[in-house]
Amino acid sequence: MKNKQQIQEEIDILVKQQKEQDAKIKELQEQLNKSEKWQDSLVQPNKEWYYYIADGEKEGLRIYRDINNIHRKPEYAFRKHEQAELIKEKMLLMQEMFAFAHVKNEGKLPDWNNRNSKKWGIYYNKIWEINYYNDYNLFTFGVSFNKKEDAKEAFEIFGDRIQRYYNQSY
Repeated sequence: MKNKQQIQEEIDILVKQQKEQDAKIKELQEQLNKSEKWQDSLVQPNKEWYYYIADGEKEGLRIYRDINNIHRKPEYAFRKHEQAELIKEKMLLMQEMFAFAHVKNEGKLPDWNNRNSKKWGIYYNKIWEINYYNDYNLFTFGVSFNKKEDAKEAFEIFGDRIQRYYNQSY
């Protein structure tokens, strides 16, 4: 027959084993319930308040706040107003730069299949600079020009905003 101390030691061992098993079960349940979709880690428009970017009648793009929208995708929603504002500003900047390039290039896209022609653009390599490439595009937002002077003018016009928004993330 076991004495009280032996019984208590056996109970302590079983309790410890039970705690370890409970922790393992919890870990496995979390793995089982974890979603495989990356979007599930984002704000969920059908469950919580979020911000989104949409067309405003007079001001172009605006930021709105909403909740319980089952039609909005999580990747188009933002937890914070500042996140939506940053992406809105990047979108506007990119569109303006493409429009400027379209005008300066007279509607003719740089020919990336022609390695003999230089394509100019705004490039960041520890400092912002005007550079050219022949066969691949590393320019800001992919905006490229047929002439160096047009790329320089683009940086004069958009440079402050590029430096403020382009490499920012939330």
